Amino acid sequence: MKKSYMNKLITIVFVSAVIILSVNAFASMEKKGSPSMKLGFRNSDAYKSQDWYISLPLEKQKAVQKIYDKYCKIIKHLRLQIYAKQAQLNALLFADKISQKEIKEQIDDINKLQSEL
Repeated sequence: MKKSYMNKLITIVFVSAVIILSVNAFASMEKKGSPSMKLGFRNSDAYKSQDWYISLPLEKQKAVQKIYDKYCKIIKHLRLQIYAKQAQLNALLFADKISQKEIKEQIDDINKLQSEL
């Protein structure tokens, strides 16, 4: 096989492995309640032990719970997509042949996801 073909193949395999492992790593951190995840996303009931929540009247606590239930899954999904796109961008930046067009597309995708967040 040609050397350039092997380099491309190795790069594709490496990028795929990084993406798969990063998504799995973030998913497992979420399950374990990693402190690196922000409040309320590592544990679905974490905010309930906070002073600000405890001091709220019951009807406002229910309103907070309703808002949390509505947006929690959406935010988790968007964050995982952003992490995956950032891993793809890193792979593009360290590739042998850098494509400015692909890098710009990845940056635009990340910015779009962050604006949705």
